[in-house]
Amino acid sequence: MTSKRARSRRTTADGRTIADIAIGHTEKALGALTAIIDRTESSDAAKVSAATAILDRAWGRPGQFLDEPDGEEDDLATLLAAARQRVLQGREP
Repeated sequence: MTSKRARSRRTTADGRTIADIAIGHTEKALGALTAIIDRTESSDAAKVSAATAILDRAWGRPGQFLDEPDGEEDDLATLLAAARQRVLQGREP
């Protein structure tokens, strides 16, 4: 059984955590992303990356759909078990 990695509770001398510090830079980071989008010199890839980061944080990442090759609809547990078997058999990375 694997455990989720817990956030560090370490604090700076003034009692702030890394998360506290990062939250304090949210507006600046969002400004940097919007500047990339607005800059005419930015590549299309940089603009798409910045836009994706903004949209993911604003609206959440889109869901992923699992599609079985044979078109049959199975429950998630069945799909995951089949994918695991393919990986164990070396048929998928």
